[in-house]
Amino acid sequence: MKIKHILVDFDGVIRHWPYDDTEIEERYDLPIGTISETAFSKELLGPAIRGSITDEVWRENICFKLAEKIPMSKANQAIEEWSENVGEINADIVRLLSSYSDVSLSLVTNATSRLPSDLQALGIDSSFANVFNSSDMGTVKPEFEFFYRVLEQLDVSPGETVIVDDTVQNVDAAGHLGINAHQFVNITMLESFLLNHLNRITVSETSKSQGESL
Repeated sequence: MKIKHILVDFDGVIRHWPYDDTEIEERYDLPIGTISETAFSKELLGPAIRGSITDEVWRENICFKLAEKIPMSKANQAIEEWSENVGEINADIVRLLSSYSDVSLSLVTNATSRLPSDLQALGIDSSFANVFNSSDMGTVKPEFEFFYRVLEQLDVSPGETVIVDDTVQNVDAAGHLGINAHQFVNITMLESFLLNHLNRITVSETSKSQGESL
């Protein structure tokens, strides 16, 4: 079966965050680790990546929570600075994935409503044939519904698709549905996975075609 689509996660695969929040937290008298612990708590992040609230409301809620530890004015300033960072792109990963020009590349991510502006700011808003954002879909990875919706929209079977994700739960869920799944660790292992799946299928189909022509 020919692979038609590569599905790739965003954070942890394509986008990375090389800097921590320590400087901001020290500047605004917050305990180290507080911003991430607060912002990415299930209570606050969950509704944002499911699309129940906008990215702006999510960040406001972070401020309200931090205001339990510091004055609201400081909390607002801290999150304003924190929000300026849009991360960094691993250009080698993007180039590798894009090199398979005969296969469609789609982004599949649990993200807030700010995703489109982040993609634009990072210069990769035109790098994907499709962008599947959980906050637009109302369902999140690793829920099966997320993957069903992606496959339905692409009009492909699980076996015609590969997915690259750094979260084991997402990889396991996709694999359970029959999607060829790879947990991202590094570019060397990713390249090996892609070569194995895409080239193996290409060789098989080539042999079949040659046999039919005899």
